[in-house]
Amino acid sequence: MTAAPTLAVPRFGRVEPALPGGRAALLAEVSLRLVRGDDPDRAVLPAVYDDLDSAGIIDGMVAFVASPADEVLHLATLRGFDEAMALRCARLDFGQAICGLVARLRAPLHVTDIQRSLDPRADLVRSAGVNAYASQPLLADDRLLGTLSFASRTRRSFTSDQLALFRDIARLVAAARARRSAGGQDCGRAAWLAL
Repeated sequence: MTAAPTLAVPRFGRVEPALPGGRAALLAEVSLRLVRGDDPDRAVLPAVYDDLDSAGIIDGMVAFVASPADEVLHLATLRGFDEAMALRCARLDFGQAICGLVARLRAPLHVTDIQRSLDPRADLVRSAGVNAYASQPLLADDRLLGTLSFASRTRRSFTSDQLALFRDIARLVAAARARRSAGGQDCGRAAWLAL
């Protein structure tokens, strides 16, 4: 039996659920699983989604693998969305939607208050009821390996602490993907050490 998440009281008196064990425990678990060789997309990210969803931080997650030569993203992980969404985002071109823009820019984006936005790049996630979306590029040195995005239908934006957590998770996943693509060699070491 798991303990109920504790509550943290941030500025402005809004009560937010906290991660059981805290941020450091989640990152340590992600690191351990990735170093152990667990598949980032099939095992680690679904577990991360479960933890963040049960803490009320996100209710959707999307990860893509990049094909830089073709400038295309291929869906690798999708949680918290229906099959129709999976079909709509099975393949995205660089620059298409928010994730494609993150891939093209190789820079994170935090898109807020999406339900009130008219930006056409937010159409895909807006149609799924998403209101806040944070997307990170998965980079190893200068190579784009994909993107990792976190979604919420209930909040208008993510906090700076949540964005930092998403960034750290993305760095770990990028290092693991780089290591796997290099056949298990010590690749992307800087991402492991950056935390």
